[in-house]
Amino acid sequence: MTLGSHEFLLVWASKKDRTTGELHTNFSLKKGGEFVGLYASDGTAIDTLTFGEQTDDISLARDVDGSGSFKLTTDPTPAAANHIVSPPTPLPEIVINEFLAGNETINTDEDGEYEDWIELYNAGDDAVDLTGFTITDDPTEPDQ
Repeated sequence: MTLGSHEFLLVWASKKDRTTGELHTNFSLKKGGEFVGLYASDGTAIDTLTFGEQTDDISLARDVDGSGSFKLTTDPTPAAANHIVSPPTPLPEIVINEFLAGNETINTDEDGEYEDWIELYNAGDDAVDLTGFTITDDPTEPDQ
């Protein structure tokens, strides 16, 4: 078998170990994570990867075919060029927890003025960097 320049070859990790038709390995990949390697006939490691626990229907794909780092993608492309579509990042558990509109006598800001205010609360277990977050009073202008 020859793999031509810039061609892709799909090998099923199915434990079927077939030598005709579609290619299959005599092992399957463990969803809980493991090692997978490509070796030359003399035993030289060509490429290896150790991966951790996997999520259903999310693949790891090189950001650039043949090089680059592996990224998660929700758009697997077996036997075709990689198309990285990142899975949705879980939103941080930041919420608007309390607000006061019409603050006339309750709290003052650093200038001693009674200003309206919005309280945010992190309900998650991890600290969240709020760089790039915005607060708006106009949903058509989320970056105001």
